[in-house]
This record gives sequence, C-alpha cells and structure tokens, in this order.
Amino acid sequence: MPQEVESLWTVDELCSVLKIARSTAYEWTHQARIPHIKLNGGTVRFRPSEIREWINQQAKPGRLNRVPSVEI
Repeated sequence: MPQEVESLWTVDELCSVLKIARSTAYEWTHQARIPHIKLNGGTVRFRPSEIREWINQQAKPGRLNRVPSVEI
C-alpha cells in the first residue's frame, strides 16, 4: 500500500497560519531559521508537521515560570 504524502504549504499558506508577511517568510527561509523545502526552480514549500514542531521549539517559558517561589 503506498504511503500517504503530507500536503505541503505554500509561502502564502504559511504566512496565513503564522500571521507573518511574505517578506518575513522568505527572510526566515534564506536565513535557515524555519524548516522548508526548496524545489527545482527555487519554489519554497513547508511541511505542516515540521512547522508545528518548530513552533513548539520556539516557545519560551512564561514569566510566572521564571519567578522564584517565595514562601510567606
């Protein structure tokens, strides 16, 4: 049975999901800051699963998690 291939996002789809400008998406791909696939002809695509994982890796602890606990 053939393995199902994950649909790839275009730059516009990525921008819609992340709420970023196209210029930001291209800058991040150029800087290798975001996982992407470069196809023949320079077309850029994104695997949704890799983007979800990348977003989770970008998360920083909230302020409440950084404040030391104080006993009263």
